[in-house]
Amino acid sequence: MGSQWAHVLKRYDKIKSKIVRLMSIQQHQDIHIPIISAPGDTIMETMEIKGISVEELAKGLQLDGIEIRALLHGEIAIDMDLAYRLAEQLQIPASFWINREKDYQKERKQTTTA
Repeated sequence: MGSQWAHVLKRYDKIKSKIVRLMSIQQHQDIHIPIISAPGDTIMETMEIKGISVEELAKGLQLDGIEIRALLHGEIAIDMDLAYRLAEQLQIPASFWINREKDYQKERKQTTTA
């Protein structure tokens, strides 16, 4: 579990770092590049690492096909209940998923107000 969690966290940090760099470039060059990484990106990467299918995750999270796809595409927010279910299914703490959702919402807000 430890190495998988470390891999996901490291990947998330890399994505976040790229976003920060691109936003810095964007400010200096007067261009607009909206780059937002939804929590679903991290979920899908974790699923790939663990060999979990969309159907398996949906069943474990008690979501139907429409809901799981909406989650993976950032169309529904991760609330506390869903964060705990994700933690149980993916062995990544609920606090990570809550913070991931907060970061995503912050990124979305920044790109819509820019």
